Order: sequence, then structure tokens, then C-alpha cells
Amino acid sequence: VEAEGKPWKLRGVMVNVTEQKESYGMLRQYEKIVSSTNDGIALLDCNYIYRVVNQAYLKRLDKHYSDIVGHSVDEILGSSTQFKGIKQNLDRCLAGETVQYETWLDHPCPGHYFLSVTYTPYRDLKGNVVNIIASIRDLTALKQAEITFIEQANRERFLLSMMKRIRTSLSLDSILDTTVVEVQQVLDCDRVLVYACLDQAEGIAPLEEDGFKISTPLCSA
Repeated sequence: VEAEGKPWKLRGVMVNVTEQKESYGMLRQYEKIVSSTNDGIALLDCNYIYRVVNQAYLKRLDKHYSDIVGHSVDEILGSSTQFKGIKQNLDRCLAGETVQYETWLDHPCPGHYFLSVTYTPYRDLKGNVVNIIASIRDLTALKQAEITFIEQANRERFLLSMMKRIRTSLSLDSILDTTVVEVQQVLDCDRVLVYACLDQAEGIAPLEEDGFKISTPLCSA
């Protein structure tokens, strides 16, 4: 500045923020994409702190945006033991590996859910892993259907095996005594009754689980 107060020279500093600008634009685009999916999506930084979450993720954890964004994973989970297991997978992701696993989860989700979890590395323009994309898909209904199918198949195999043992046994009383106990345990029922079919569309119950024998018509001709 001259003595008269007029500017004489100007000095300025130019900083190239192209990379930051592009990263910001990618982040905004990412937010728009994940907001339209039903899967829970979250963006975590290298310190395991949530930076972005979509509505499905908030709904899954039953929390508000401010309850999660800016907070760390261990804060949200509230369990050091649970975080220890998750941290191992997060660290693998930060090392460049895409990690996928399935697990039952009670906390912090309200309820009991079977989830498919995927951690994908998010790289900057130089190829360095700077964030983690966490994706959560609810597979509870599918898992429950699978469990029901397996249980039903096991029950059918067990009953077929029991029927074969009864037909081929040389000691009916002995095999029935064993059968009613096993059926009661496997099927978790209160009462087991085995009928023996006779002529004239009638039958008897040779043995129940409580040891009583009764005679009753199976159907009317």
C-alpha cells in the first residue's frame, strides 16, 4: 500500500480444490442414489464414524439422522463385545477387501432380525480407501421360511423312520413304548397317541405316552 493509502501490489494464494470439489459432488450423488433403495446404506470414515445414512438404515435402527451421523459405530451399538467382532470386518474393508456376512442381530435393532451385511471399500481419486460403504439387507422372512422348511422336512423324515420301525419290529409293545417317547420329544407335543388299524374300519390305541390303552372306532362305515 502506498503512502496515500492506494493499493500498490496485490498478493494472493491459489489452492487447487478440484479433488475436494469432485469428492463433494460424488458424495451428493451417492446420497441421492442410496435414498431410493430399500436396503440400509451407510457411509463410514476410517475412524468408524457415520457420515451418511439413508432412510432405510434409520428405520432399521429406529433412530433419527442426528442420532447416527457424526457418531461412531461403537456408540450406536452400545456393546464393546459386539463392536469388537464388527471392527474386525471393518478393518478388513479398510484394507481393501469387500466383506459380506450374515448374522442374527437383536441390538441396536428393535426386534430379532437376520441380516445380510456387506462392507465395500470407498476409494478416492487416487485409489486410496477413505470410507466404508455399509449395506444391510433384511433376510428375516427368508431365513424363517428356511428354518420352517428344514424343521418340517426333519419331522417328516423322523415320522417315516418311526413308521418303518413299527412295521418291521418283532416286539410291538417294546417299539411303541420307545416310539411315543421319541415322538413326544422330537415334535415337542404334550400327548402322543398311536392307533392300530383293525378290520371293520375300527382300531385301538395300543399305547399312549402315559401308558393307557383305549379302544375306539376310527371312523364310521
